[in-house]
Amino acid sequence: MTNRNGMIDFMRFVFCILIVLDHATLFRGRMLAGYIGVEFFFIVSGWLLMKHIEHKFVLGGVRHNFLKDTLHKVMGFYPEFLIGVVMATFFLQKYGEPVGIGSCFLGMFNSLMLLQTFGFGVTLGIGVSWYLSVMIGMYLLLSWLAYKFKQDFINVFIPLIVLFIYGGMSMKYHTVAVVYQSTMDSFILIGMLRGFAGMGLGMLLYEGSSWLKKVRFTQLGKNVITGIEIFGYVSCICISIVINRISDWDFIMIALISMSVMISFSEVSLTSTFFKKKIYYILGRVSLNIFLNHHFIAIIIAVNMLEDSVHTKMMYYFCGIIICSIINYCVANWLRNNLSRFKLLILEK
Repeated sequence: MTNRNGMIDFMRFVFCILIVLDHATLFRGRMLAGYIGVEFFFIVSGWLLMKHIEHKFVLGGVRHNFLKDTLHKVMGFYPEFLIGVVMATFFLQKYGEPVGIGSCFLGMFNSLMLLQTFGFGVTLGIGVSWYLSVMIGMYLLLSWLAYKFKQDFINVFIPLIVLFIYGGMSMKYHTVAVVYQSTMDSFILIGMLRGFAGMGLGMLLYEGSSWLKKVRFTQLGKNVITGIEIFGYVSCICISIVINRISDWDFIMIALISMSVMISFSEVSLTSTFFKKKIYYILGRVSLNIFLNHHFIAIIIAVNMLEDSVHTKMMYYFCGIIICSIINYCVANWLRNNLSRFKLLILEK
């Protein structure tokens, strides 16, 4: 717990709720541009990736096993993901729009193998596995590029690539809320480029956080930097509510998130001590369970509650999320513990 960043964990929870509200669009009108929360998660993942590379493979001098390192990253969320996919497939087949048994199992396989944004079809699923698919793919690619080309890649190529991708998305789509549209003659889905840009931006912010940590702020300076940090998060959320649609404002929100994430990770503001409490770490942890157990519930409500009021639909939506998230949390923890015991039985220490 002491190594975690309480402010980042709290914002994980906040942006997860924004995504949940955004997906409520499936059964009611759009409330906010909550999809911007995905960019927050991409940026945070990129920052943590760069920290991992810096401490283990640059300062530590350890030879990088890219595949092993990526698999270790996958295991950090896979028990929750596995349970989420199984529950989503079962409930969608029973209460959603059922598909043939062959298509069901094929889609389940593609989802569990994180193949969705490589072009493989997922007929039923948790609805957010594309993010995990992109994140793992880009984790492997970006870690190799950063390790291979080091500062040249980080300081020269990443800024240019990030600008090209976001600029191209602004010119063609006027939003970052694009996932399955294809480019390069259908060989790459835009979601992959979106993940590359977000995680690449996070890697750049690691450099900014490292610089901020070295600055010696006065008490007034800490107050100012704290105000900037909070302003970035709050104004991003306000813009997502006020704009209430996909638009070029996405790129302003990304800039605000980037500024605040850089400050939060630098731990030079007052929030670094205020949010150093167990409750915020817990909120950050459960955000994964919420993220994996909401989209399929929205689909089920959209299919089965056409005549109900918006208030009733939202009540069932959040009740379903809470129940499925608790089940996911408990079963995933049980699975982790038993897998550890099984590993000890078949492998020597």
